[in-house]
Amino acid sequence: MNNENIVHKNSNDDFIGIAVGTISYRKGYDLLKAALWRLCNNGVLNLKVFCVGDILDNTIAENVPPNMVLMGGITNNQIYEKLVLADFFILCSRDEGLPLSILEAMQCKLPIFATSVGSIPDIITPDEEGVLFNPNEEEIYMILSNIAAHNFDLLKMGENSFRKYKQCYSLDIMLTQYVRIIKEVV
Repeated sequence: MNNENIVHKNSNDDFIGIAVGTISYRKGYDLLKAALWRLCNNGVLNLKVFCVGDILDNTIAENVPPNMVLMGGITNNQIYEKLVLADFFILCSRDEGLPLSILEAMQCKLPIFATSVGSIPDIITPDEEGVLFNPNEEEIYMILSNIAAHNFDLLKMGENSFRKYKQCYSLDIMLTQYVRIIKEVV
């Protein structure tokens, strides 16, 4: 798959985000939902987030704001299609290990907006490939408000994200690193 030619920005001022992960409290979808409701209530209507993942918490799936679309579980190919169409990736998890969804988003030239938990700060350099924040409604609301107000250079962050993916996380790089580690152990 050649992602060199992916271009994300729509021709209008609307922003499309994508969040990938099980729809649950642990993944912070309740926080994302509350922040998106605040955006709607404050008249910010140029941002929509597509949420991909199985629904584990039905209370999150109730009374969803119009700028939050619950996609449910979809195939890997469908996830890739959504990533390519998005303008940014957001992960609101309360805890994480090494989220593969971030690496997939980086592979698709997306800027990463993610909570500063688990290994995420090891992957994302703030203000380079994206922005890190704490898992709370206020910080998520501020991030989304700033995206909607064009306060981030999403294209530059996305290019930086893709560059870092190619330099650190591509299949060839990862295989080379695993072989090196195995040789050191043996």
